[in-house]
Amino acid sequence: MQSIGQSKALVGQCETASNVFRPLSHVEAAALKAALVADGVNVAQTAYASIADAVLAISGKRFTWATIKLYYVAFYSVKALLMLDGVSIFYRGRTPYMIRARAGELFKKKSGNSHSVAFKEFRSSYNSDVLLSQPIAGVDPLEWIENLRNAASYNTAPFPDPQVPAHFVQQDARLRLHVSSYLTETVPVYPFQEDHALLAYPILSLRRLDQELQRQGKTVPISAHYRTIFTTAGCDVGPLNSLKAFNAE
Repeated sequence: MQSIGQSKALVGQCETASNVFRPLSHVEAAALKAALVADGVNVAQTAYASIADAVLAISGKRFTWATIKLYYVAFYSVKALLMLDGVSIFYRGRTPYMIRARAGELFKKKSGNSHSVAFKEFRSSYNSDVLLSQPIAGVDPLEWIENLRNAASYNTAPFPDPQVPAHFVQQDARLRLHVSSYLTETVPVYPFQEDHALLAYPILSLRRLDQELQRQGKTVPISAHYRTIFTTAGCDVGPLNSLKAFNAE
């Protein structure tokens, strides 16, 4: 990504002593912000691609894979939202750093991996965002979906598919109906209900990202390939068109 390359170059240029940095200049901040926004649009495409893969996996009773892909929908959506707001998270060697693309901002060393740093920054800076407005089963929603992903990725062997786990019973029975409902509900209720959240919350995160893309006048080119995936899953539904910033070819 262009913004990561720029961030790595800037952190070296701004370092005046070991782990001591001068502030970003106006010119540096503007160039980095432009790169971040461009990269954010590209990351938004990966979020859309991931929801298509997840829906197809649910339709094929590959629930373990669907769980992992749905986590990535939420992660890519949060990552893209941060980038569109001018937040760069990158590694310098093995250490994560963060910078806001604004004049006068300083590079900050962080701890954790890129996912945990992104989630921490989102919680810190956007604590009133709809994506953080309610817990799921009493747990922070990003933590909740991350816990399910970790269980699927690291603690599940052999995969129990095609056995339907509790958090997919509703979607397995009426996938098309629920995808439509999650895309169109005006007040987000399903995303914070435990028996709906694993699919509904990532869809809410994608809708939130779509809202921000529209606000900034950005569009995300979406290949017809991904619409075909929804069709194959029996979910080529009109409500997909509500994601107006995602411009299907």
